[in-house]
Amino acid sequence: MDREQLTLVRQSWGKMQEIGPPAATLFYQHLFNQNPDLRELFHGDMEQQGWKLLQMLGLSVAALDEPDTLQPLLRALARRHVGYGVRAALMNTLRDGLGEEFTPQHRVAWDQAYGYIASVMTSAVSGR
Repeated sequence: MDREQLTLVRQSWGKMQEIGPPAATLFYQHLFNQNPDLRELFHGDMEQQGWKLLQMLGLSVAALDEPDTLQPLLRALARRHVGYGVRAALMNTLRDGLGEEFTPQHRVAWDQAYGYIASVMTSAVSGR
């Protein structure tokens, strides 16, 4: 991920944070539409779950260029949440939340960010 991509991810995430809880609602709508069986894994307050999601994404975005900070956070998260296939839900949420501001360059930047985050999490689950 280069500096320009990092900037695009952070700028677009800042705009998603302005949306607030509706962004989390969009994410879970996309996730459950994509895989309805996942809904049964969520028993608690979905509003609280949404805040946790936004907080975790915010921390991850803030630390994308700080691997010593980000990697332990992601490894711990991976141990609790084996991949649910959230990439499409995240991309659709960004697309819906940002509209025309989610450019092809933003998508590439988010693909890079997600790829890095997923690789750290995958290595934690697989023990590598």
